[in-house]
Amino acid sequence: VDAVKKSKNKDRIRVTIVGEAVKNVEVEYSDALQLYIDSCGLSEVFELVKNVDVGLMKNYYTQNDICVLCSKNEAAAVSIIEAMSYGCAVISTAKNGTAFILEKDTGMIFNPFDIRELTNCIDLYFADPAAAEKMGNLAKQYVEVNCSGRAYIESLNRCLENENYKFRVNID
Repeated sequence: VDAVKKSKNKDRIRVTIVGEAVKNVEVEYSDALQLYIDSCGLSEVFELVKNVDVGLMKNYYTQNDICVLCSKNEAAAVSIIEAMSYGCAVISTAKNGTAFILEKDTGMIFNPFDIRELTNCIDLYFADPAAAEKMGNLAKQYVEVNCSGRAYIESLNRCLENENYKFRVNID
């Protein structure tokens, strides 16, 4: 919220925050976040969406240009890989176990404790929409090549080609 508030493009930004709010602590956090958004005068910019069925997440990825993961400590966020698979450009916290896949051309990484750094990442996307679109396309290609089921099986077979193993996994 603070990064959008500081962005020189805040009048052009629309944000959908998707998250789980089932446990009391999650509901309280979501309610507090909504109050903060309202107090910043950004209720027209932000939409909070709670408890989305995993089968419906595709709709959110395809309706947005950028996916931002702001977690301060995420073991391995599958959400950025999902977003990339739908062609979303991704901005991720550096404290995310899957951030390493955001190579120079497929996404951006920021320090989760640096609002100015996140704001700069967001503003870079708005500075060059064609580059942002290219980044989303490259992200999609990266996932297709490196994170698909086929890529997993091919990688597994390379490991199994070691002479100590006597079996192979068939792709088809």
